[in-house]
Amino acid sequence: MNRKTDYLRIYEIIAGVILVITTILFLKTPNMLYTLMDSDISKIFWDFKSHINFAADLKNTYSTSMHACFPPLIYLFYHFLYLIIPKVDNIDMLYNFVYAIYLSVMFITFSYICSKMLEKESFAKRLTATVLFALSAPFVFGITEQGNIVLLPMMLLAVAALWRDSENKVKRELALIFIAVAAGIKVYPAIFGIIYLAEKRYKEAIRLIIYGILFFFVPFVFTGGIDGMITFFNNQSAVHQAWGQYSLVSIYSYANFFDLGNKVGIILSALFGFVALITVFFAKSMWQKYFMIAFIMVMCPLWSGQYTVCFFLIAFFAFLQSNQTLNNKFYNNIYIIMFSLIFSANILTKKVGAMKITGPVFIIFFVILLQNITQIKSKTKPVSKIE
Repeated sequence: MNRKTDYLRIYEIIAGVILVITTILFLKTPNMLYTLMDSDISKIFWDFKSHINFAADLKNTYSTSMHACFPPLIYLFYHFLYLIIPKVDNIDMLYNFVYAIYLSVMFITFSYICSKMLEKESFAKRLTATVLFALSAPFVFGITEQGNIVLLPMMLLAVAALWRDSENKVKRELALIFIAVAAGIKVYPAIFGIIYLAEKRYKEAIRLIIYGILFFFVPFVFTGGIDGMITFFNNQSAVHQAWGQYSLVSIYSYANFFDLGNKVGIILSALFGFVALITVFFAKSMWQKYFMIAFIMVMCPLWSGQYTVCFFLIAFFAFLQSNQTLNNKFYNNIYIIMFSLIFSANILTKKVGAMKITGPVFIIFFVILLQNITQIKSKTKPVSKIE
């Protein structure tokens, strides 16, 4: 009789042990914190503060800096914050206070979504997992430290994944809207729509495109119109070219890290992206489809911050809730160990921490390919008769 393995418990043990080790290292070497951070301490929460300033004059948002590279929808939110924040002498401290409120709301919402995604588990296990997620490297040294808005689109996609197959028509439609809004905040979540094409849900795919146009292009009316849109795309290109070699997350950045050159980096990114795209169409497990979509979003752009790794959490949620049995135990053991390394605390240095995340991502990528190719071959083999 096949018995389901408690993979969430395995994750909690591995991630818990790494967290304890990291805590001990911090206590012994407090300066280790600075070797793990993505930026200088003076630039902490930089994304949150800078994008509020970029949105001060909404019509000229994209001409303020090449780093004004988010779609216009989210700058409406940043502009709102700029308007309600009092203009005082010690504005930086006030920004920190507003950010603390914003981050609290985000993580309360995140905790609720985790509870829903893991609703089959006990309250204690859901709480433990949520805390470990929040203390993992992509969250602490990405989302929290940088103040990047990425947690919001990730949560929108997680809810969309939860509702897209609901019997409730309203939830299914909201799933489409959430994907479109996520793309209107961070662009690359638009890739998530591929899954509707893979499942031949063409009517929903068309509606998703319509929602995407509304949430992505219409807000340019408020941020400089056509000129603002052109500057936005120029800023996107400039940021990717300028920062691609520094992130140690994307395939392109690793190509530069190993001195393979820009052209090789672009070719490898396109090749891996194509393979991941094809895998979305033939992979049997839904969590593997989500993983490959996240892979395209995170690993294939020229520039990806460490915070973007949080998108793989959607695949991890789906993996934990899938019907894992002893038939796939060999593969599943690999997957859970790799996911545990991705969503656990950082260790030693920034480079070592980055490799602790992206190394397992590549391993999962290749193991998914191996598993699916093996399954396809096993099905095509002729069955011999037993006399």
